[in-house]
Amino acid sequence: DEAISHQIGKLSLLGEETLTQIKVASVLHDVGKIAIPVEILEKPGKLTQQEFEIMKNHSRVGYNILSDLNIDDIRNIAALHHEKIDGTGYPFGLKGEELSIEARIVAIGDIISALFGARSYKEAFNKDKIIKIIEAMVRSNKIDSEIAVLFINNYDFIMKEALEGSNELMEVYMNLNIEYNIL
Repeated sequence: DEAISHQIGKLSLLGEETLTQIKVASVLHDVGKIAIPVEILEKPGKLTQQEFEIMKNHSRVGYNILSDLNIDDIRNIAALHHEKIDGTGYPFGLKGEELSIEARIVAIGDIISALFGARSYKEAFNKDKIIKIIEAMVRSNKIDSEIAVLFINNYDFIMKEALEGSNELMEVYMNLNIEYNIL
């Protein structure tokens, strides 16, 4: 979702410094999952309410980890990716204007990435289903409507650019892995 969030940020005409913050925050947004048991992270079916409460802790753990690194600007984007416009999100129940545009973008990028990708508990969703879910989330005041409309109107471009960006990143990783093995 780093590439998706970055593309949405670019289309939102955000400055280079802000785009870099979004990129870094997107990479670090799930750092708190290191505290979540692997059997919950990789559970193939729906989480129980108790398991979901444990899973929700990753946002607060991530907030604490990033607080210790003294990068509050990044933390305030990364750790708030499960907050909702109507205040029903977590870890703090922030709402409306309490959420920066950067945090709103990363939240939508994370949702799109989860819908687009296959997971242990679901198959990948197609474009129509992703758009329907995003539209429903806008109607229920969960996500920013302007960012959602920007995404929907530019779906093909954003997903193409994000996929190319991800492929380039994977290529860099593979080359580093090969060089490491040679050494």
